[in-house]
Amino acid sequence: SARPWGLSRRPSGPCRTFSTIRATTKIGGTTTTFETGKIAVLADGAVMAAAGDARVLCTMVAGEESLQEDSPLQVDYRTKAFAHGLIPFNHHRTELGSTREETLAGRAIDRALRPLLQTNIMREIQVTTTLLSADAGVPPEILAINGASAALQAAGIPWEGPVMAVRVAERDGDFVVNPGVLPGGGCVEEEEG
Repeated sequence: SARPWGLSRRPSGPCRTFSTIRATTKIGGTTTTFETGKIAVLADGAVMAAAGDARVLCTMVAGEESLQEDSPLQVDYRTKAFAHGLIPFNHHRTELGSTREETLAGRAIDRALRPLLQTNIMREIQVTTTLLSADAGVPPEILAINGASAALQAAGIPWEGPVMAVRVAERDGDFVVNPGVLPGGGCVEEEEG
């Protein structure tokens, strides 16, 4: 049967061919790249968002028709231990549960996307963002919001998007876009060039 909104499961097997689409833009002095068609090809929409050394995999899957009155949207943000160069010990190896930072990042993504979904969509929508590689100079939750928006756009669902997020901070009387955060709470100095 046909998938909603023109979505179709991509073919699998040795004869499959996919085209890779890449878009690059410069935001706050950092080059940000969105790429689709290489990874998570069975998702309805999948985008690898990259800025600096940070990589966030953003996927979107739409379910079959739901009987609920509103459009159920589930957003999940996960940070893998290997993204920070850590190898978890035995009892932490499964990485169960969400940390406070993951929960807040998931809520930020949800708050950016949910108002833009059309109210007549009667499908369950799941957006999953996974931090695969971290960079101290790039806020990963901002990259995840932008990547999730691109994944929804790639899936072709009817919504009022896309959205683009930035973090703005004031430093010495000047506004800085997407300042990186150091573990001690200070900001990473940007190179001018």
